[in-house]
Amino acid sequence: YSFCTLLDGIIHTHDKYLRGDQKEKSMVKVKILSRSTKEHTRDVASEVGKVHRNLDPKLHPFERQIEYRRAVQAAKLDRMFAKPFVAAFEGHVDGVNCMATDPTTLSSVLSGSCDGEIRLWNIQKKELVHKVVAHKGFVNGLVTAPDGAAYLSAGSDKAVRLWDMEGTNQVDAHGEARPVAEYLGDRPFTSVDHHWEKGMFCTAGGNLELWDITRQRPISTFNWGIDQVKCCRFNKIETDLILCAMSDRAVCIYDTRVEQATQKSVLTMKTNNVCWNPMEPMTFAVANEDNNVYQFDARKMDKAQLVFVSHVAAVLDIDYSPTGKEIVSGSFDKTIRLWKTDMCDGTSRDIYHTKRMRRVWSVRWSLDNNYILSGSDDMNVRLWKSNAAAPLKQLFLREKKKLEYAAKLRERFSEFDEIKRINKQRLIPKYIKSAQKKKRIMRDSRKTKLQHQQANTKKILQGPVIKRDIVVELAE
Repeated sequence: YSFCTLLDGIIHTHDKYLRGDQKEKSMVKVKILSRSTKEHTRDVASEVGKVHRNLDPKLHPFERQIEYRRAVQAAKLDRMFAKPFVAAFEGHVDGVNCMATDPTTLSSVLSGSCDGEIRLWNIQKKELVHKVVAHKGFVNGLVTAPDGAAYLSAGSDKAVRLWDMEGTNQVDAHGEARPVAEYLGDRPFTSVDHHWEKGMFCTAGGNLELWDITRQRPISTFNWGIDQVKCCRFNKIETDLILCAMSDRAVCIYDTRVEQATQKSVLTMKTNNVCWNPMEPMTFAVANEDNNVYQFDARKMDKAQLVFVSHVAAVLDIDYSPTGKEIVSGSFDKTIRLWKTDMCDGTSRDIYHTKRMRRVWSVRWSLDNNYILSGSDDMNVRLWKSNAAAPLKQLFLREKKKLEYAAKLRERFSEFDEIKRINKQRLIPKYIKSAQKKKRIMRDSRKTKLQHQQANTKKILQGPVIKRDIVVELAE
């Protein structure tokens, strides 16, 4: 009896073990390696297959030396392929005075000339869409409505006109321009800008005036005892703030909610144009007559945050990139310069110029951050790449990774002398070099004169003025 009981217990235990083993087998987790198909598949049949490497640093003792050699090669190739010019749009019979981009599409751009003509271009197809003689005189301002359905033009003939973007019914039976609406002022207009949320726009001229699209007269007029307002810009984020540049060297901020100015700073020289940073609502930049671009904080306007110095003549227009990290400027010295807002020395990262290009009156940055538009005195609208060495064709995945790797290498070794020399190398016109040399001599002469005066007098003399200290008066 005991033997049979023991045998039954062994059989029961064995069956229980087998059931548990089968249960454990059903719950086994298997780990596998997974890779993206694009990483190990060739895009074209002629492409060399990718070789997977072991990244253990012990197996690559000369990795830093090899990467430095690749960085030098990448820097040289970047300068070799630096060809920023893309296309020129001809057709105007006078200098291009202003431009405007469409916030709803990347392919449309408006240009206004000094003979009163406005042209709408399709930069993707590189062709003219339509044109209209909008004013009897200069077209001083252009702006597109936020919905992209219409645009406003301001001219020296004391009129602001509203036009249909599609260009339909803009000419009457006698061949004269017929706008959708017309707003007449008492003095010539110098600038116009549209509100980002409401059906309102502001104009600069004798005064800063706020208009409603449905009314023929301004609903508000702002004046701080000045002769003329040079330009005006609505803030894209804080939409009730208007930034203005005055003829008395002042930069002023108006608030439409309280219908009065909030701050005013008088600079050492006149400001030609202003622009808000699209990503930082309290940051703006001004293009000044003293050849520099200044960046301010609206909350502390007693001193400039940053100073961008490279131009040798008055800066006529500026614009921020859509990311807010770069600035483009057009100058009286016939060049276009690009700056990074995080650069400490304030020098431009690139310079664009051609032999035919004259004074650059207007510059705009495309909304995809890839292109720059310029309008100059030689009756042309030009299209440039924001990155001079960027390819225009559509890239394969491995080509994109190769360019990203080269950019990281240049950034990693950017402080090495050889790579720094290659990155800074630019072909600059002779007259620009001569002007830069003359400015350098004048600056050194003033510094030497001050040192001699301090060495031969007991009086405490004021040192050289810091470039950021350009505000001579601050009013609130």
